Amino acid sequence: MKVLDVFLISVPEEPSRVSVATIMETSLQVSWRQSNALDLVLQYAVQMKSGTGDWEQVNDTIRGSSVLVKNLNSFTVYSFRVSAENGLGTSPYSQPSP
Repeated sequence: MKVLDVFLISVPEEPSRVSVATIMETSLQVSWRQSNALDLVLQYAVQMKSGTGDWEQVNDTIRGSSVLVKNLNSFTVYSFRVSAENGLGTSPYSQPSP
């Protein structure tokens, strides 16, 4: 008898642990973790907003688990959120960064 391993693929879970590091005057590094390694994520999308503004796209295609966000305004509060995409669809956005 032959045993067969079967992996079911679905739309990815939203990324977790969105955080901000390497803060400079007009740029910063946003990073996150893939929630489930079996999601087979192809790319990520990052959105940001300042204060109570609307969410706007930072970059269309991010293949790694971090992105350098440039051209920010000094003394401004920003929030970031991330979604993951695989061949079956796009996850909901993560919780906003603290």
